[in-house]
Amino acid sequence: MEAAGLAIGVVGLVSLFSNCLDVLDKFEAYRDFGTDLHYVATQFEAEKLRFEKWGHAVGVLWINGPAGFGKTILCARIVEHISADIGTPVAHFFFSSDFESRSDPYIAIRSWISQVMSHPKAYEVVCDECDAQDGQSATRAHLVQMFRNIVCAMPECTFVLDGLDECTWVRDDQKFDSDAVTQFLKALRQAVADTHTRILIVSRDEAEIRQGLISNRSDDVFEYKVSTEDVHSDAVSYSRSIVNEKLFKKLETIKRDIAQRMVNRCSGQFLWLKLQEDSLDSWMTKRQLETAVEETPAGLEQTYERYWRRMSNFPEWKRSRAFSLLRWTAFALRPLTVCEISEALLINDDCDDLPIEEMPDSIDEDYINRGILGLCGSLLEVRSTSSESHVGARTVHLTHFSVRQYLVSNMSAPGSSIVANERVWSFNEAFQNSQLGRLCLRYVNFRKVWEDTLQKDEN
Repeated sequence: MEAAGLAIGVVGLVSLFSNCLDVLDKFEAYRDFGTDLHYVATQFEAEKLRFEKWGHAVGVLWINGPAGFGKTILCARIVEHISADIGTPVAHFFFSSDFESRSDPYIAIRSWISQVMSHPKAYEVVCDECDAQDGQSATRAHLVQMFRNIVCAMPECTFVLDGLDECTWVRDDQKFDSDAVTQFLKALRQAVADTHTRILIVSRDEAEIRQGLISNRSDDVFEYKVSTEDVHSDAVSYSRSIVNEKLFKKLETIKRDIAQRMVNRCSGQFLWLKLQEDSLDSWMTKRQLETAVEETPAGLEQTYERYWRRMSNFPEWKRSRAFSLLRWTAFALRPLTVCEISEALLINDDCDDLPIEEMPDSIDEDYINRGILGLCGSLLEVRSTSSESHVGARTVHLTHFSVRQYLVSNMSAPGSSIVANERVWSFNEAFQNSQLGRLCLRYVNFRKVWEDTLQKDEN
């Protein structure tokens, strides 16, 4: 087949995959972390031979570590490195809590297939499978078999998967299913068995993932646990960058001392250092800065708890707005823009129509800093894109997947048990989704929403 014909054929076949746009978004998602790469270059000197052995052999390399250790940034660096240095196909997928499809681990295989499909051998396999399906949507079993046929036809492919721990709470048809990730990993290993395929998985050390990879230990599985020693030098660099930005007026000796205190308290968690930003101000004395660092709880969950207590003590209107911001950010099907979430915050059970008069006078940097980030502290972040034309087009995100897990545990549904377990989490998450769904139905019933739409159509 000629090159042009192959390209057109590939475009046509890509449309056969469900969630195609979602896949393409995730395909480039790791590049969002590029601005932090110069801070985090986690070292593997102590276990360098293990990494090289996997690189020159076949099998699965599982890199795991606690939340907030910079694993996604590390994974992005590895992707860039192997994509530039090896001459065989490389495909990658980064799970994100920002997307609804995070609940389906098999979306990673769909993405991998879409990335290698430009190769003639992979294209031929996909064509044959599509013909065999006769226009029917591929089941998980068919998808895995297609992947198996591709790796058999294309030796020495490398596939990278980051953030699988964000897919731990997977349910089929909204039912609790703690074995979904385990079964996915077992199916993945069977698909690449007896082939010259390399797979890199980066995640937290979750029981479901360990069971799927290590339960029947074999020589084709390599494990590396990221330790505090691995990330120490990078934590020092990142801590200094935060202090230099926040305390730029201070003497060098003070900045060096505060940065070192932060490193001593962070236990290797870059996210903890990022959350510490809110407690540092250039007007504070050295003693006040030392106290601020020492009084910040060690560990992410304790830090989240401090933010939660702070918001709980807000006046009622302010508390309601803060918790609504977190709810819309954590449970919306996709990241909302600043404009969208500002309008969503106006929807409640007490109003008969959309109170447009309560929209902010202007959506600008001050509004973002005070009306959004200022309420929820470092639990939220606002991201910009290169194509945006207005600050209102920026999107609102949780700073980390662990924030979402904390919210699911603390935003309890009525009648749910205080004891936190996965069944309760599943129930709480379903309740929050139904709450947002109910608010969306109220929104579409507001008269002013449709009046505004009709006016735009007439213009």
